[in-house]
Amino acid sequence: RLFVALKGQNKQAAIEEIEHSKILDELGSPFYSCGRRIHAAIAYATFGMFCEARRSLSELREIVSVHYPLHESYFHFTRAFVAIREQNVLETRDALERGFETAKLVGGPGGVGWMLGQTAEILSTALELDIETGTAQDWIRRMQLTCPDPTLSQWPWPIKIFTLGKFLVLKDDIPLSFGKKAPKRLLQLLKAIVVFGGENVSKEKLLDAIWPDEDAASATDTLKVSVGRLRTLLGNDAAIEIQGGHVSLNRRICWVDLYAFESIKDDAHQEAGDG
Repeated sequence: RLFVALKGQNKQAAIEEIEHSKILDELGSPFYSCGRRIHAAIAYATFGMFCEARRSLSELREIVSVHYPLHESYFHFTRAFVAIREQNVLETRDALERGFETAKLVGGPGGVGWMLGQTAEILSTALELDIETGTAQDWIRRMQLTCPDPTLSQWPWPIKIFTLGKFLVLKDDIPLSFGKKAPKRLLQLLKAIVVFGGENVSKEKLLDAIWPDEDAASATDTLKVSVGRLRTLLGNDAAIEIQGGHVSLNRRICWVDLYAFESIKDDAHQEAGDG
C-alpha cells in the first residue's frame, strides 16, 4: 500500500501507512525493522520531510550495523535516495560509491533492490555521476527497469537510434550488422517514424513517404509486413507499436538522440523563461 501511495503522490496515505507499519517493530525481527526504516526514509524524502527521513536513516544505520554488518548497502542506497531528493550532490556521490562498494561484498544489488520503485532513480543518478557505470547498467538489465529520464544516453537502452550526423542504430550498444546488403527500405521506414515524431505516426504519412507509387491497399499490406521485419531487424518485438492505424516507437525501449536533444533544449528554454 505504501508503494501505491508513493506512486500516486498521496502524502497522507503514505504517512498513515508508515504509522501503521510501526507494528512490525513489535515482532522483534531486525529484518522487518530494517525494511520499515528503509521504506519510511524513502517515503519521507519523497514528500520533502527530510528531518523525518534522516531520523529513519539513523535508526536504519544502527539496525544494520548490529544485525547486518555485511549489508551496509541497504543503508547507503537509502541514504543516496534521501540525498538525491535533498539535491545534495556530494553526499549523493559518497552514498552511491559506498553503496556499490558494500553491495559487491555480497555479490549483488543488495539494498538497492529494496526500494519502493525508486531503484531506477537511484541507478540513473549513478549513471549521470559516472559512478560504477558498468555495474549500474548490469543491475538495470537484470531488474528490467524503466528509465525515469528519456534523455539519459548512459541508460542501457535495448535500442539506441542516432540521427544527428550519421544514421546509426545500436542494439544493446552494438551496431546492427546487415551482412552484405543493408535493408534500405526498412531503414527508411525507421527514419521516417523518427522524423515524424516517433509517436502515433499515421500510416498515411509513412505510405506517402516510403511507398508513394503503390495503391493504398497494397501499400498498407506492405507497411504491416515491413513493421514486422523491422521488429525482427531490431531484435525486439515490442520496439515498434501499431495501434489504430498509427505507428510508434516504444519509448521504454528505444532512445533517440534527436528526441533527447529536443527535450534538453525545451527544458533549457523553460528554465530561462522561469528565470
